[in-house]
Amino acid sequence: MWIRSPLYALVTVVALVAGAGCGKDGDELLGVWQVTAHSRNQAGCDAEGAAVAEPAYIKFIAGSFFGQDYVEYVDCTDAAGAACDGPGGLFGLLYAESIDGGMRAAIHAASGSAADCLLSSTVSDAVVSGATIRIAHRLLRGPAPR
Repeated sequence: MWIRSPLYALVTVVALVAGAGCGKDGDELLGVWQVTAHSRNQAGCDAEGAAVAEPAYIKFIAGSFFGQDYVEYVDCTDAAGAACDGPGGLFGLLYAESIDGGMRAAIHAASGSAADCLLSSTVSDAVVSGATIRIAHRLLRGPAPR
């Protein structure tokens, strides 16, 4: 049985500082964003969950790994983006796939043994519309089908 567990069902934010770019994928996300609504629904993806207070701000930063450009976000406590968590790097959500209006991050993993295999898949879309951004995380995990 698969467990659906979105990490963040909705994050709506207002742009404080938007990165000016040269048209590279993800440039529309760069900068510090104030979180104005954030909910989490551990039970599923069909409805918004309970309101969550943290983080107050998020900051999208650009990176590159072996020639693959990406953006990732870090949680921040200030509007200037100076007091932020460190980047997750390969262990963070790396938004590298261009989608309509934004970027997508995807992580797929398998662990355990052939007799006891666990599969997980995380997909996160960050889509900009005007001065707001919506980030939707979806996490599926469970035992491999037999």
